[in-house]
Amino acid sequence: MTSNNLYHKYYKITDVFNLNQGHQITEEEIYNDMGNIPIYTGQNKLVGYVSEPIVRDDDLPCISYPTKGQVGEMYIKKEHFNANNTAILIPKKKFRGKINLAWFISVMKQKIKRESNSKFGVGYIGKELMNRVSFYLPSKEVQDSIAKSYSKCLKLKSETVNNIQVCNEYLEQKIEYQPKFTEIISRIFDVYGGNSGLKEEFIYNNLPLSNKDAVEVYSGATLSENRLGRVAKNAILPNGKKLKLFQEKSILVSRKGKAGSMTHMTDDIYTINDDAYVLIPKSKWKDKINIEWFTYQYQPLFLNIATSKSDNATFNKKWLYRVKVQTPEISMQNDIMQNISAIKQLIEKLKITDNKLTELLDHTIT
Repeated sequence: MTSNNLYHKYYKITDVFNLNQGHQITEEEIYNDMGNIPIYTGQNKLVGYVSEPIVRDDDLPCISYPTKGQVGEMYIKKEHFNANNTAILIPKKKFRGKINLAWFISVMKQKIKRESNSKFGVGYIGKELMNRVSFYLPSKEVQDSIAKSYSKCLKLKSETVNNIQVCNEYLEQKIEYQPKFTEIISRIFDVYGGNSGLKEEFIYNNLPLSNKDAVEVYSGATLSENRLGRVAKNAILPNGKKLKLFQEKSILVSRKGKAGSMTHMTDDIYTINDDAYVLIPKSKWKDKINIEWFTYQYQPLFLNIATSKSDNATFNKKWLYRVKVQTPEISMQNDIMQNISAIKQLIEKLKITDNKLTELLDHTIT
């Protein structure tokens, strides 16, 4: 069969590639081996070195992929390597140079993922699947054109992910400043506890009749999807008390769960159950404290003073009456948060770009 006769036909994966299901290399084997051949996992992570490669010179380039976990991901390998719990596709001799591996990955990763999920209910790639899944092999020129576009998108995605990581690392660094005030937290903020008895059943039995009558209920969980819902603002609690309502810029502090986590709240009206505290700046501090800055600057402190780092952690408000914090001039706080806000906006834009590139890469180009 001439090389031109190989194109414009359907093939099963194992018609074109020799399949090596890989092997397991123990930590002890890695430790005792003094080699320089890199070992990669199915997720393409370097885990050590050994003396012997799993492929020969004439096997390269080839494709490695995980048989479970991140099913559908594939990686081109151009140099000697070994593989731990990783499978390998090695082009057969007559197809070597006739199939562009980047093109193959671009058109097959989603198909393999779908096939593995539909066949087994969970993501798993075995020999049976590779013997069954087929693909159409176009001309080399078409493969190369598609591969060029795919590789360009892949490079842009890698750069975008790296930029997101750089931005997040910057956010984790605390900006140094010259302190203006040093004060105990409870002397900066009024501290309010939550509403005892404000549970899901109570909320269900006291639903608002209109938006005007509604108030959002927050728990110690600070994620928006963990809001408890809305309740009538005039509802009377089981203990006969009125709801504590908050309608000014404030900080919500989780008392349970991820204890000590903080969320800065706007001046929209809301209420809380007894799994959280609310911190509201005292009158003389309202023009001296930026609550977004305080949340950003002292979130690590609040998490660290929780009684436990487990899911059963609790945050005791006694610390608010003991711990001192330092604050710079309000102008410095505002400048810091302006920079932080700009970086967060950039991260959101980068995430949108990353999602679009992922969609493009996951779309089979034909």
